[in-house]
Amino acid sequence: MKESLRHIGARSLRRLKDEDGIALVFAMLVSTALAIMTTSVLYFSAGSARTSARSSADQQAYSLAEAGINTAVAKIYGATDPRVTTILPASPAVVVPKCPGSNPNEVPTCYTTGSVTYSGTLDTSHNTYYWTITSTGSVPVSGVSTVKRTLTRSVGVTGNNGTSGSSWSRFYQNSTSTCLTLDTDSVPTNFASKGDICLIDGATVTGANTNIMAGGHIYIDPPFTKTPGTASNNSGWTNSSYAEVNDAKYAVTSSLANAATSANLDLTGLGFSVPSTATVLGFAVSIVRHASASVAANHINDYHIQALKAGATTGTDHAITGTNWPTADGTQAYGTSSDLWGTTWTPAQINASNFGIRLVAKSTCTTCGLIASVNAVTVTVYYTTGATIGTSGSPIALADVGVGCQGPTDNAPVSPCSGSDKVYATTVKTDTPANNPDLAMPVVDFNYWWANAMPGPKHFCTNANPGVSTSYFDNNASTTTGPDASLTVNGEVAPPGAPYDCEVWQNGVLMGMLKWDGSHRMDIYGTIFFDGNFRFDQDGEIVHYFGRGTLMSSHDDEIDALVCAGGTGNTYATACNENMNSWNPSQNMMVLMSDCMKGASGCNEYDQGGTTCSGAKPNCYDGHLVGGFQGILFSNGECWIHQEFQDSGPVICQTINLAHETYNPTFYTFPSVGNLTDGMSYSSTASATDFSLNVSAQSG
Repeated sequence: MKESLRHIGARSLRRLKDEDGIALVFAMLVSTALAIMTTSVLYFSAGSARTSARSSADQQAYSLAEAGINTAVAKIYGATDPRVTTILPASPAVVVPKCPGSNPNEVPTCYTTGSVTYSGTLDTSHNTYYWTITSTGSVPVSGVSTVKRTLTRSVGVTGNNGTSGSSWSRFYQNSTSTCLTLDTDSVPTNFASKGDICLIDGATVTGANTNIMAGGHIYIDPPFTKTPGTASNNSGWTNSSYAEVNDAKYAVTSSLANAATSANLDLTGLGFSVPSTATVLGFAVSIVRHASASVAANHINDYHIQALKAGATTGTDHAITGTNWPTADGTQAYGTSSDLWGTTWTPAQINASNFGIRLVAKSTCTTCGLIASVNAVTVTVYYTTGATIGTSGSPIALADVGVGCQGPTDNAPVSPCSGSDKVYATTVKTDTPANNPDLAMPVVDFNYWWANAMPGPKHFCTNANPGVSTSYFDNNASTTTGPDASLTVNGEVAPPGAPYDCEVWQNGVLMGMLKWDGSHRMDIYGTIFFDGNFRFDQDGEIVHYFGRGTLMSSHDDEIDALVCAGGTGNTYATACNENMNSWNPSQNMMVLMSDCMKGASGCNEYDQGGTTCSGAKPNCYDGHLVGGFQGILFSNGECWIHQEFQDSGPVICQTINLAHETYNPTFYTFPSVGNLTDGMSYSSTASATDFSLNVSAQSG
């Protein structure tokens, strides 16, 4: 039976009502879910913003703390004395102000966001003083606590000698009482003296990059001025010897009649020592004299002023017959720097005891009985040996001379120096020692290194079986408080056939080493101190050293061997004496330092030794085995370099003795020494006047 339309419609309406309920429920569920999702998004968005703000603040706080560290470090670097404890505040009370700032002493002066505090403490319990810096940056963040970052850093303050590589890279004499003399030698490198510099007997200074400095004078083949040592005692003169020295005592004639001439007054024994290689340029004579009257009718004139060669008159008479002698002492000059007095001269003739001057006076008078009086005679000889600083075609770089230069033909030093003085330089200056910081000797703290050298008196070898005795560096270190040169034995550091290996280790770190293989190789590292002397005293021995280090002695050192920087050649033909200017101090640099018990003379000698030989170079240097050194020589006393010693490297001493001998040393070019060894630079921090600062890595 078919369902009626009414029943179908009613059933359909009921279904529609059921679906509408489901839709409502679904709609409500969707709305709830959307509400939950919206709340979650809002929650997570707010949290992310706070995290981002905190992260940004953290970065800003770090930057502020870092700026505080930099401010503190800058204050230490800017301090005249970084050991003063008040440079930094002891507690974090200093705040770098916000912009606009009002404190010009802070670096930087202000920050736009946040603030920073910093403080510092100085530990002086060790030789190297340590600043410990603490800095905290703070940045406020809305809704959370202030973000802070704290950083720390240390700055080590070590005493040093205020020196640099340039102050070590030269020849330098510190004495002002003796002339730093080059006699025959040729030096191709920087050369300086706090006092005078003298070049004689063909000595030269060369090199387009070479600087020469003198706090006093430079003398190049300077004229010799002498007074007589012998005066003829002729019967016509009384007290002839009084004419030898200007002392208000007089050699006088007997009473002279009209047109009478005096006896000869021969003045010899001048004692010249003109170098045998010299060319005599001329000589001048100065006579201080007076007469008992000096008017037209009554006066004294010259009659003869002649040179004596081998005791006999020769050449041109220099008498000035038309000039009357004064009645009070007056000085008359004869000859010039280029006047040979009408003849030729050898150095031997000038140096002879019978070289001199003959004086004869003549009287003109109407009221006669005139007397001629001679107070003093001096003779100045001018010569040249070819000594020169640079040449006109190849000048050196700089000549800086505090007082002036005197060349072969100068009567007195002149300033500034020039080619007429045999000084040829691209730049010429006139700085005095007070205005020239380069005219100073590096300061070495021997007392400090006596206590701190490794190995040394207070720090013996820590490795097993070093091969040297415990008294090798000092024999009374336990009972003394400083160096006293207690080692009086010959301190040979490279004994043939006697190897040793002395090392000092601390906390797994090698602090210093002196090692010898007994044959040819030596290894050095650090600063080594001998309270006495040390020597490379084996004639003809070849030593190759490796490493960079300092050997110090409280007294003296000596080299007779050939001490090479690196290399392997064990014959003279292959060792460094055939290539001395190959020294590379950045690879191998030995520094020999001698305190000379603070200035004792004759301390250090560098030569060939006494062993003789025959044959030619490189096996034999004019009868002696070769001696030489590639490295640096330093002494508070005298450094004597002689014979045919071969030297490549700086020489820095209180006095430098390069005395002329039959054979002379050879000096070679060398580079700048670059980085200094600890022994060259470091000293007691407590007593230092110059300092090195070492900044550690940052932490926090």
